[in-house]
Amino acid sequence: MKKRVLGFVTLILSVSAVLFTPACKKDSYRVSQTEYDAAFTAEALSNVTIAITGPYWERDRVYERIYNTETAFAGYCYKNDVQYYGRYYGTTEKGETFGYVYGAEQYMNFTEESAYWSKYSMTSIEDNGISFVMSYKKDFHLLEYDSSTKSYRFEVHAGARAGTYAYYFRNNKLIKFEITMKNNDDYHYVWELYDYGKTEIPVELEMQENQALLIDMFEKKNPDGGDGQLIAYYGEYPSGALVAMLTGTKMQYTEALWTETVAEHEFHYANGNRITVLYDGEFYTLTQAYENGVLTKQNIEQIANQRTSNQ
Repeated sequence: MKKRVLGFVTLILSVSAVLFTPACKKDSYRVSQTEYDAAFTAEALSNVTIAITGPYWERDRVYERIYNTETAFAGYCYKNDVQYYGRYYGTTEKGETFGYVYGAEQYMNFTEESAYWSKYSMTSIEDNGISFVMSYKKDFHLLEYDSSTKSYRFEVHAGARAGTYAYYFRNNKLIKFEITMKNNDDYHYVWELYDYGKTEIPVELEMQENQALLIDMFEKKNPDGGDGQLIAYYGEYPSGALVAMLTGTKMQYTEALWTETVAEHEFHYANGNRITVLYDGEFYTLTQAYENGVLTKQNIEQIANQRTSNQ
């Protein structure tokens, strides 16, 4: 009798182990409050790629990619797979800040003449894309877990602006964030986060190659000027002209304030150096480039606006 009882108990324990062991294993789609809070920190999101997609973007053939590393940020926007806007900035190994902007922020304002990278004075290095995601974080206790979609959901109750925020996790990482507003088909955004810890910013080669070409040509035209240095880059224009301000490590200039007026725009200089235009293998002044039709009046205005914002 004792053997039967022991055998029955052993069987029950064995079955229990089979039935209940998987339940002890943590669901990779769920997080604790501590894990949730940790997933929304700058440290957790500092090396990640974000794809902004959804029905709204797919309908208009518009999409965006955001890249974050510990020292740099880039955001590129596309319409019909053609880039119409971009921003790229951060800090160098020496701790110096850099910034570039491309095209027009709204694709309806994008033109061939705005299709270039130019120097950009950053308003804040904190404007890095992840801050936008972090701004939509809600308190963990306000969320409800939906086992059917494997997401944490927050219901927004604000009249016509009512809708749902949905947060998706995998192995303690935020992998998707979705906003769906009721009675508004246009307001459906999806942020998908991936490449944690290994994202790479696809720096526009055209911008780098143009700047390298400017320095190379400057050194060839000024063989006694030392190593060429790019002070400011004002972009490439439809004619193929590259506009920049350059100098050399051995260059010397007269110390005098002066002004160059081109197409009713004033360019103020602190010494004998000036903005130059590389076109068809030769350097020209802004005045020469404008008078020869290499740069248009609109181009001059764009250059003037950049110079004003960076001074």
